[in-house]
Amino acid sequence: MGNLRTKAAAVVALGVIVLVALLYGAAQLTLLPSYVDLERRQITEHVERVRDALLAEVDDLDRQLGDWAAWDETYDYAAKPSTAYVERNIPEATFADLRLSAMAIFNTTGKMLYGRGFDLATRRPTALSAAFRNVLRPSSALVSHRTIDSSIKGILLLPEGPMLVASRPVLTSNRTGPLRGAMIWGRYLDAREVSRLANITHLTVAAKPLGGGSDAPGRVRPGTGQAPIEVVIRPDGMVFGATVLSDIFGRPALEVSVVEPRTVVKQGQAIIWYFLGWFAASGLAFGLFVVSLYDRLAASRHERRATEERYRALVDQASPMAIFAVDRAGRLQTWNPAAERLFGWNMKEVLRKPPPMLREDAQDAYSSLFADISTTGNPAGIETTLKRRDGIPIAAEISATALRGPAGIEGMMAVVTDLTARKEAAARIERQLQRLAALRMIDSAITASLELKVTLDVLLDQVTSQLGIDAANVLLFDRQLQRLNFGAGRGFRTGVLQYSNLRLGEGLAGVAALERRLVHVADLRADPGTLARAPHLAREDFVTYFAVPLIAKGDVQGVLEVFHREQIDTDDEWIRFLEALAGQAAIAIDNSRLFENLQRASSELSLAYDATLEGWSRALDLRDQETEGHTQRVTDLTLRLAQSMGIGDDDLIHARRGALLHDIGKMGIPDSILLKPDRLTGDERQIIERHPTYAYALLSPIPFLRKALDIPHCHHEKWDGTGYPRGLRGDAIPLSARVFAVVDVWDALTTDRPYRAAWPPPKALAYITEQAGRHFDPAVVDAFVQLLNAGGLATPSSAPRS
Repeated sequence: MGNLRTKAAAVVALGVIVLVALLYGAAQLTLLPSYVDLERRQITEHVERVRDALLAEVDDLDRQLGDWAAWDETYDYAAKPSTAYVERNIPEATFADLRLSAMAIFNTTGKMLYGRGFDLATRRPTALSAAFRNVLRPSSALVSHRTIDSSIKGILLLPEGPMLVASRPVLTSNRTGPLRGAMIWGRYLDAREVSRLANITHLTVAAKPLGGGSDAPGRVRPGTGQAPIEVVIRPDGMVFGATVLSDIFGRPALEVSVVEPRTVVKQGQAIIWYFLGWFAASGLAFGLFVVSLYDRLAASRHERRATEERYRALVDQASPMAIFAVDRAGRLQTWNPAAERLFGWNMKEVLRKPPPMLREDAQDAYSSLFADISTTGNPAGIETTLKRRDGIPIAAEISATALRGPAGIEGMMAVVTDLTARKEAAARIERQLQRLAALRMIDSAITASLELKVTLDVLLDQVTSQLGIDAANVLLFDRQLQRLNFGAGRGFRTGVLQYSNLRLGEGLAGVAALERRLVHVADLRADPGTLARAPHLAREDFVTYFAVPLIAKGDVQGVLEVFHREQIDTDDEWIRFLEALAGQAAIAIDNSRLFENLQRASSELSLAYDATLEGWSRALDLRDQETEGHTQRVTDLTLRLAQSMGIGDDDLIHARRGALLHDIGKMGIPDSILLKPDRLTGDERQIIERHPTYAYALLSPIPFLRKALDIPHCHHEKWDGTGYPRGLRGDAIPLSARVFAVVDVWDALTTDRPYRAAWPPPKALAYITEQAGRHFDPAVVDAFVQLLNAGGLATPSSAPRS
């Protein structure tokens, strides 16, 4: 009997060992690789987050530099350096506030006008390093920008360490040229900055310049093209992830890495071993229980069979996973209680039948698995979709091994792992990532364009796709009329809501705007509200409705309406995302309206300036009544001639202002000379020839009129250099002044003056043609003659007299 007990105990122990081994193999095949993949994805996402944070630092440095480089004071400094600019705008505190390690300003010849380093640790100024100066050669792309929208930013690898660098062309505050040089900022990526990056990302971050260091595990080798993210599992129980960032010259320069302990895999292993230990202990306990009863069961074969059945039941109950076995014909031989709980069929219903949980789309994969194991005997597994008795699909993984007997492979044993919860979690994460990407796309549209229609189109595309709804529209709130009007829509079959015009509190959207809350109608067929009055609404077949107020800075900007042609089940996450999209829409509308108000104010200010200039010109004509109307005539003629010569619209604006004020300098001429009815003496002529200089002195302090100074200052210059006040020659005379000179003389010759009668147009034209190459630019004279022959210039009658 003792020998029998020993054999029984051995059988029990062997059974427990086999089951533990099977479970361990199944865990190694299914669970552990999943933990390792999860660990790799996690470290990859962390490296991406660190890389994006570092590139965001570069973008922020470039953005701030763009504000400094496009500044009138910097623009003037590049043309005429002064210590006052440096003392006023670049004190030591500026370097500390902007966290700058270096700043340099160059003119268009590549000469450094200003260059200073700064030690952020000691907060003391230093000289620019020799290596940095060597990079800033006149031929360098950092120094020699070609266009006004040029921008260089990125990483610069120096002997003293990597530097975040940005370079922008020096422009006016209106971001116009011509270019006057370059402004360059640099920030060393030292331990302080790396620590700051680690604090931002909450990760253990390291940044190592390439070209040095050991070949220890974890080092990334730069390759061609975009550097991948490499993940290395280290022997010390840490996981290492790194990528390589290129410098501004496209060369691999900086290795950015993240190191973390292998907590995911360790936790997974602990769970596996805990379960195996629990299972082994349970099995041994059951085995001891069976052995203790073995003496009484050995007397009778019937009792022995009953004992075996109880043992099998205990083992089956102890397994939390669905386990089944099939013979070589594919008929079920084992079906444990866990399989009953998972799939819904009991053992009596499925025994000696094909597995009932196989769907049609899973038959081929299962048959291939069964044939492979029956042929080779090697463990294998598949991931497929099974079904419950009630038809509900189950995402599952089948890990199988061969059942061997005296005749060889007699069948297959399989362990089924329910992956439904894991798949749902992965789908939820993927959905959240897609929604974050959608919010980022909308944010990019808001940042890149102030045109409201473009932004609303992007928004509504994301609303319909990410929320899985049929149609959506945005109603814009008109503050003056206190009404909601249609702004944009997506997914409508008809123009049902394009004529929406609602007061606050009127209709579902009006209630949402007035009460500043979300309005939801689960079934519009039963409760259409005021939408029932909309034409053709029945053709849309809408069922579900949401209205969300668009609020920015405490003000209602409009309402986002969402429609679906079926009833939909929403959760808190769906509602929160809808409200987040509404917040983005409100920001877009607010930004667009701010921009429109700014444009309107700018236009009104420009009109006021032009009205002031016209008032000045009329005042000048009233003072010199003998030339009354002269200013308006020459202004009109100048614009026509300049336009025929291809001068652009922006330059035409400045030419018009210059023509209106061409004689503004005569305000400094005494009336006794300006209004003298007789010919002027030599001294008087010298005095009156000062009026261009007076015009420059009067207008140059006014920034708005600086670009209009060419005509008032230079319209008496001559092509051969004999004019005044500066004696300019040829192309040195501004083009607008050369055009105006021809028109001014033409008007003077063809109108009556106190000292002579008006010339006939042919005589005046002959004089102007004769003066080409002496007084006038020949190209301008040719264009003037062509315009006159084409009928583009009206010949003035005599100037009106008082």
